[in-house]
Amino acid sequence: EAEFNWELTMEESNRALALNPSLAQPHFFRAGVFYHFGLLELADREIRLGMANDPVNRIEAPRLLGNVAFIYGRFADAVSLLNEAQRLSESATTSSYLGLALYYDGKATEAETVLERLGPDRRAQAALASFLAARDERATHPRRRSWHGGPSARFDGFHRERAAERRALCCLGLALYLSRV
Repeated sequence: EAEFNWELTMEESNRALALNPSLAQPHFFRAGVFYHFGLLELADREIRLGMANDPVNRIEAPRLLGNVAFIYGRFADAVSLLNEAQRLSESATTSSYLGLALYYDGKATEAETVLERLGPDRRAQAALASFLAARDERATHPRRRSWHGGPSARFDGFHRERAAERRALCCLGLALYLSRV
């Protein structure tokens, strides 16, 4: 599977905004690039610029803001925003993130239900398998503590590694942003 071309997305979004600064979608695309590179403050700013340019588009903003809230550890906010996005438009990706946010917000049963409904979606199945393994591990080792009753230390370690990778990419993302803006 090929890596998404984040640089091209940023270039095309910048070009579109140079031609018409009142467009909203390029801001949402830029927010996606910043989110991918862990530049959450810039992602949040782009989401709000997109919302200001197109207040009628009620789907992109809660979906992207929900993802940002999740990464910041504001799980209740993420659940609320992702529920709103899911209500407006059914999406497997939104449901996957909603399942994760529910789980980390302490609603494991509801999270499992959301993820089970997605069937063969790889992201949902991976999260669900981790949640079920963590539940079995806690049942086997009741003294083992895990964050918010959430995933096992092994699963938390995976997310810490991903966060470290994103932080490392921040420098690249910021350099890309500064060179293009």
